[in-house]
Amino acid sequence: GLPRWLAYLCWLLLGITSLASAFFTALYSLELNKDQATSWVISLVLSVLQNTFISQPVKVLKTTFHPRLVLRTVHKRETLAPLVPTHLSALVQILFLTLLMTTIYSAKNSNRFYLHQAIQKSFSHHFSEIKLLKDFYPWAICTLLPNLYGDYRGFITDGNSFLLGNVLLRQIRNADTALFPRRVSPQEQMKASHQDQEDTENYGVNWGPPDTNTTQSDSIWHYQSQETLCGYPIQGEFATYSGGGYVVRLGRNSSTALRVLQHLKQNHWLDQHTKSLFVEFVVFNANVNLFCVVTLILECSKLGAFFTSVRLDSLISLWTSKNSFAWPIISQVIYYLLVCYYTFIQGCRLKQQRWRFFSRKRNILDTSIILISFVTLGLDMKRTSLHKKNLARYRHNRDGYYAIIMLNNQTTLPCYRFVSFYEAVKMNSAV
Repeated sequence: GLPRWLAYLCWLLLGITSLASAFFTALYSLELNKDQATSWVISLVLSVLQNTFISQPVKVLKTTFHPRLVLRTVHKRETLAPLVPTHLSALVQILFLTLLMTTIYSAKNSNRFYLHQAIQKSFSHHFSEIKLLKDFYPWAICTLLPNLYGDYRGFITDGNSFLLGNVLLRQIRNADTALFPRRVSPQEQMKASHQDQEDTENYGVNWGPPDTNTTQSDSIWHYQSQETLCGYPIQGEFATYSGGGYVVRLGRNSSTALRVLQHLKQNHWLDQHTKSLFVEFVVFNANVNLFCVVTLILECSKLGAFFTSVRLDSLISLWTSKNSFAWPIISQVIYYLLVCYYTFIQGCRLKQQRWRFFSRKRNILDTSIILISFVTLGLDMKRTSLHKKNLARYRHNRDGYYAIIMLNNQTTLPCYRFVSFYEAVKMNSAV
């Protein structure tokens, strides 16, 4: 056997490593504040408990029962004649998984985080301090306008992101029917839908009687539907809001936007009936090839106080260089050719096995992979179609609001993750 002193040496190295890890961990913890330290300790304790009482027992059970299951299924596998040779099937699965990982990686953009961080840092300054309607106009004049209109025409203050179209202020108001009679209980009031309570009437200046000489398209006092604005519902902190409302366009320069804000303030465009306010605009950063839809949300609570939130949605542009565009397209084409190959194999199995086809795990996994892959293809085609439609709308009217319908790259990523999970399970069961 091994020398006895080697065991002591191993224990010594283990002790030194543990003490060194504990020492540097203690030094690192000194940089944390109280909340961070508490969260770190809780996560550490939960990790240890999970490893002790869940992970390790599961591993022991798996080690115990897995050989028995393998031995029971070996003779079944030997009796089934595969439709394709084993080595070819393994190579196809490895190629399929490689192309799938390539597709997932190409759908991501590592610069998305930094773009979001830069935009949020610019526009969310003092935004969370807005608690009343009277606080909105000082913030808009002192923070929003200086960051929206930079020194270079068309670019925001950072000098890298181009402002597409107009900046939209969209207000959703409480309808008069939202004031419930006394006989209605508070529980029934809470059950009412927020979108059903939205005011859709047309008004005149200062929310007075409507002016018959003013058309709906150019009045800030007339309601515009979600279809007219080409908008989409938005999930807030308290409710889901429609894409319609009473709309104001700030303009393409700082002086025009300032005059618009002063006009709104003088005519009390925001008042006690305001339920929510959305500041919406779209920027494009050519350096990272990303569109970003920025939505600053103000929501009124039941008590009359306003709560703020920021929503940032990114979309990779279709305008890419030939070098970066060729390989993702080629990999996706080969990927869907393999999906068609899997579809053909599944059709042959279904014809051969008939009703027994649905009783085997491998067939269910392959069918799930095929269905999710075709769903992903449909989402990609729809996203490309919407993207081209939005670009055509922007070219037609550059002064309008460029409302991107956000079926973005992140929509298809969960589908790809499910496919990769099913493929990994299938390969593991084939080993």
